[in-house]
Amino acid sequence: MTETNNDQFLTTLFIIALAMLFMPTDILASTTGMPWESELEKIKNSISGPVAGVISLIGVVAAGSMLLFGNSGDFGGTFKVIVWMVLVISMIITANVLIAQFTASGAVIT
Repeated sequence: MTETNNDQFLTTLFIIALAMLFMPTDILASTTGMPWESELEKIKNSISGPVAGVISLIGVVAAGSMLLFGNSGDFGGTFKVIVWMVLVISMIITANVLIAQFTASGAVIT
């Protein structure tokens, strides 16, 4: 970047940071009352529990084993892409479960 572009970038960044600093907290509210929020909350709860953690761990092991021990000629291109997708999705869910375990606060009362 040239000096002019760098100055413009820093000025824009400063204005955005200043606007976010003085933004009302109501804008940053987490619920909007939309009709699909309860369904999305159910999906989030179902993919962040202990069962999802075990399933995603099995997915990581299975997909990783297929990629490690499978010969490159055995898999077609589409199948290899699907295995990579399973691996990535399983790792995302595993990360979600681990983060939820480490960031939980307080006692859980049932």
